[in-house]
Amino acid sequence: ALRWQLADLLDFPVSEAVLAAIPVPDTEGQQIFAVAARESVVQERVDLLRGAGLQPFYVGIIDLALRDLCWLLPEAAGGVGLLLVETRSCHLTMVQGGSYRFGRPLALGSEHFPGDDDPAGFRAASEDLALEMQRTMDFYENRFRRPPPAVLYLCGAPKLLPETLGELLGRRCAHVEELLSPADSRCLLAQAFAAELPAP
Repeated sequence: ALRWQLADLLDFPVSEAVLAAIPVPDTEGQQIFAVAARESVVQERVDLLRGAGLQPFYVGIIDLALRDLCWLLPEAAGGVGLLLVETRSCHLTMVQGGSYRFGRPLALGSEHFPGDDDPAGFRAASEDLALEMQRTMDFYENRFRRPPPAVLYLCGAPKLLPETLGELLGRRCAHVEELLSPADSRCLLAQAFAAELPAP
């Protein structure tokens, strides 16, 4: 049924797709998030890893890896938010009651934040990121009719970003905390990838 429902949404034949579904609990009509990728592209990546001497057992997606990472964090009322900061982008994930609720990539990464010699530039980039996060939280609240998590953890963020985001988000986020340094976050994220799809 999922394959048939996604057929008109893909830009390639659904017969060439590998699919997965993520249930969203406590939603009307038993909503799900669907994930689709061209099977040949997945196979190409798996073959590349095997050619490097690695043996992938599962293929996962970043949303579920970040959900699994959230399982290791203290969860406050309303759930927990996790912002993974990568070089060119960020990924905001919201988890409640151990279940994946929502995730969104944000087109701002660590390369957009200047160093200590440009505080004005750092502030401007922080404001841009805070605005995108506020928009995401507003969408989440309107779409799912529940407040977004009041606690936000940052993974791989520039050192001043947690404090600056805490100030900019204000009452929208009661607590912003750095979880891991950039180097540590990459190691832990690699371990957190969920077992969702067996490797081809």
